[in-house]
Amino acid sequence: MPGPTVLQSAIVEAVHDDGTVTVTHEGASASARLAAAGYVRPAAGDAVLVAGDDRERFVVGVLSATRAQIVTRGGVAAEVETRGEAETLRVTDATGRVIFEHRASEGVTVISVPHGDLELRAPNGSIRLQAGKRVEVRAPEADVKVGEARVTARQLTSTIDRVRQVVGVLETRAERVIERARNVYRDAEELSQTRAGRIKIIAEKTVHVLGQHTLFKAREDVKIKGEKVYLA
Repeated sequence: MPGPTVLQSAIVEAVHDDGTVTVTHEGASASARLAAAGYVRPAAGDAVLVAGDDRERFVVGVLSATRAQIVTRGGVAAEVETRGEAETLRVTDATGRVIFEHRASEGVTVISVPHGDLELRAPNGSIRLQAGKRVEVRAPEADVKVGEARVTARQLTSTIDRVRQVVGVLETRAERVIERARNVYRDAEELSQTRAGRIKIIAEKTVHVLGQHTLFKAREDVKIKGEKVYLA
């Protein structure tokens, strides 16, 4: 017959994946099972309370822990790890992959999705991202679809290999527009019009104006200066 059920304290030597732990009591090692999921799960070095007899033992509580950990029935675990004065709050999935981590001493919080997608939804509200320093977005591909967009910035710098824009009406207003390019090609199927107070065209070599009909009209004077002028 099994002996009487006793309660005794022990030190955890190891925690195994099958839900058992190896504990030490008064120099002797023994195997024990975790009583239930959903409470503070022991780790190596923790002092635990063991209940049972010489045939079967259960860990029913943690007396003192080197790290605090809570495990759900599905295997998701939340723990606080302490190293010196630094504390880290970490949430892992059933396979042990980190899905949330907050390192208080560094001021860093990380949300990670090892597999699948991450969705932020506010069907009846707004989503705001605010940072005191920088916001960085990195992805192989991005797709943004909005009804109306506004960007307000003190300075905007972009580096892009190729840009293609398809718009109905493009309107640009600026105090000064400076464009630099090796070659510039513009194609207008109908009218291309420039209205300005003054127009100045400078070409280092040749200026070509080609058209089926060419009309130069001035309200006052028209001046053509050159070493030679050919009219044909």
